[in-house]
Amino acid sequence: MGEDMLAYLFNLDAYTPLELILFESGGYMWVVVYAIYIRQIFKYKFTEMPIFAAASNIGWELIYGYVPPGTDMGAACLWGYRLWFLIDLVIFYGVLKYGLEQVSTPKIK
Repeated sequence: MGEDMLAYLFNLDAYTPLELILFESGGYMWVVVYAIYIRQIFKYKFTEMPIFAAASNIGWELIYGYVPPGTDMGAACLWGYRLWFLIDLVIFYGVLKYGLEQVSTPKIK
């Protein structure tokens, strides 16, 4: 991989390699967690994520992935946010479809 490609994928001027490795590895671990979460939504037809948390996730990834200037961490992080946004849409669907089952107080329902 050339230096130009590396500079395109990762902003090493503003961030150290350690910072980028920690961010990316943490972010992609969330992908694994969310994949498990989505599997559980469709397997058990139930979700425990509050709607405000699901909506906040969508907002966060929408801003950093699609609204300029987005993130300045490089293209790898930018596409990470975009993928996380799509994953969040699936989770939000599960929250809307099955989230009412997590509420047991009649007045709140």
